[in-house]
Amino acid sequence: MKNDKTFEWLKETFEKGKLEVSKLTRISKIRIEIASLTKKKDERLKLLGKKVVALLDEGELVEEELMGEYETIKEIDAKIDELNELVEEIKAKKYEVKKEEVEDLEEDIEYETEIEERVEEEKGQIEESQISEEESKEFEETEEEKKKKVNKDNE
Repeated sequence: MKNDKTFEWLKETFEKGKLEVSKLTRISKIRIEIASLTKKKDERLKLLGKKVVALLDEGELVEEELMGEYETIKEIDAKIDELNELVEEIKAKKYEVKKEEVEDLEEDIEYETEIEERVEEEKGQIEESQISEEESKEFEETEEEKKKKVNKDNE
C-alpha cells in the first residue's frame, strides 16, 4: 500500500511537472511571437512616418495634427544640418588661440581652484566635527566610568 501511494505521488508530481514545462514552453513561444509582432509594428510605424513626411514634403497631406510634428522634425533636420556645417568649418579651419579664449580659460581655472579650495575646507570642517564628536563620546565614557567607580566605592 505504501508503494502504491508513493507511486501515485510520483506519477502526479511527474504529470504536474510535464504540465508546467508545457505551459512554460507555450508562454515562451507566445512571448517570442509578441516580440516579433512588436518589431513588425515598430517597422511599420517607422515606414508610415517616412511616408507621412514624404507626403507633407509634397504638400499632399495637410493635416493640422501632423503639422506640429512635421515642423519639429524639420527644425531638428535644420539643426543637424547646421551642426554638420559647423563640423566641416572646424575641420577646414586651422585653430588659432585668441586672447579672449586664454582669459576665459584662466577665469575657468581660477573658478575651479576656488571650488577645490572650498571643498577642502569643508572636508576639514567635517573631519574636525567628527573629531569633536569622538572626543565628546570619549569624555562621556570617561565621566560614566568615574561615576560607576564612585558608586562602587560608596557601596
